[in-house]
Amino acid sequence: MIFFVLTDTKNIMGLFTKIHQRFLNENDKSNNSHIKNLILLSKANGGLGEHESSIIKTIAENLYMSNGSVYRISKHLKDIPFHIPLSEKRKFDQMYDLVFLLLLSNQSAGIETDESYMIIKMIALKYGFEINIINKIKCKIVESQFWKHRQLDNEKKVIQNQIRYN
Repeated sequence: MIFFVLTDTKNIMGLFTKIHQRFLNENDKSNNSHIKNLILLSKANGGLGEHESSIIKTIAENLYMSNGSVYRISKHLKDIPFHIPLSEKRKFDQMYDLVFLLLLSNQSAGIETDESYMIIKMIALKYGFEINIINKIKCKIVESQFWKHRQLDNEKKVIQNQIRYN
């Protein structure tokens, strides 16, 4: 009979997380790694606040991940291995999410930290992208938000005109 002394439940849970990671399919490994990267980016950019948590939960929901999975990943970051997605589309989607989170975090925090930029830069390089993709994605996100804002203003004007003339 083998007896285990349970002195540190965090280490035991980390061991279970490591074992669990080995048996995941490609999609789940990629999703777990992506959520880990988002959490690390948030922490590097000033902390995991409500705003960042909400964005990460939304991204996880879009990946069909449960809140429990996100919580488990956040508690065992060091046990989730970095995983490079196989498809180029998946790599780009993950880069987009990271840059989007960085931009939104910067709006709330006010600055982009060197550590957060280094995280995104490292991931971009590991995914096989050139560093300039970060700025290209930033520009596209800002541009799309600008047009959404303009469309919203136009819709407001149409509604105001409809009210005024009815």
